[in-house]
Amino acid sequence: YKYFFSHARTALKYGLKHLDLKAGDGILLPEYICDVITHPLQELKLVQQFYSINDDFTPLWEELDSLVNVNTKAIMMVHYFGQPQNINSFLTFCNKNNLYLIEDNAHGYGGKLNSKELGTFGDIGISSPRKILNTYCGGILWIKNGLLTYPNHIMNYPVNIIDRLKQKIDNVNPKIKYSLLKTIKRRPKYENPEAFHESIINDFSIDNFSLDSIRKTDLNEIRLYRQNLYFKLEDFAKKN
Repeated sequence: YKYFFSHARTALKYGLKHLDLKAGDGILLPEYICDVITHPLQELKLVQQFYSINDDFTPLWEELDSLVNVNTKAIMMVHYFGQPQNINSFLTFCNKNNLYLIEDNAHGYGGKLNSKELGTFGDIGISSPRKILNTYCGGILWIKNGLLTYPNHIMNYPVNIIDRLKQKIDNVNPKIKYSLLKTIKRRPKYENPEAFHESIINDFSIDNFSLDSIRKTDLNEIRLYRQNLYFKLEDFAKKN
């Protein structure tokens, strides 16, 4: 079952609630993680247990077993940059330790592995179509078992003038877009790790424009375009 929210972090929050995780329950997280992932965990008072990863972003498996304790209930698997992890290894680890598998596919919306969508291998999965498509917002929660008690009290994402301007700019030529952005705001200092901390957001459902755009998008076309671009860049890197 798929449910639509304004952001993947909001989708994660309601996915964790669906798994009936309680305050004090532990979740294993890779040590390299987007800070917004921690926002819903802090709100729900879940314990963050960080596991080490290798230079290729795979877990340091020999360390993981020693981190599991009586309070550990789940592990998060992150498909960094849309590149799938070794999903079978994660599933085996979860079965062995009786853990939920939470699949972070925020950067891999539309991706597939063995003809199955990324984000649909775990007990819950989150994807972020807003990072791939030109929408105002968009986060997806996928649930393996049961129906979500959808929070009908939350409102649709309030699209403002800045959102509309960004959406229009995204449609223009990349060079013109960059010039416009450079004029409007100073680019962050990429060497500063404090430059990218995001503020905590309120819970919103997806707006109607973004939902309609997602449903009308041909994901096969986008997937092929992105894969072809990747292979061209990979080939260029190897040659040079």
